Amino acid sequence: HRASMQDSLLHQLAEYGAVLASVRGGNYEAYTQGNSDPAFPGGSDTGLGWSYLRYPHLAATAWTGLMLLEANPFAPPSNGPPTTTADLSCPATP
Repeated sequence: HRASMQDSLLHQLAEYGAVLASVRGGNYEAYTQGNSDPAFPGGSDTGLGWSYLRYPHLAATAWTGLMLLEANPFAPPSNGPPTTTADLSCPATP
């Protein structure tokens, strides 16, 4: 599945110069009607009262770049966690 997802994201980058927030078409008016079955339902419902519409999305594009670089910002450092000799105790309260 990874290859097909990667191909889809690469296609969006080539076609739009960015990754879209949703691949589902429509507009905000269609979203407010609450029917997710038509061909253009108004984007993807977030469950939080708004919809991601089919527009370029900065975060989706950035995560795609990280995926293409095979970079995981949440991975632990390859050489282990940093160490320190600093005093990390809590300061005394006055």
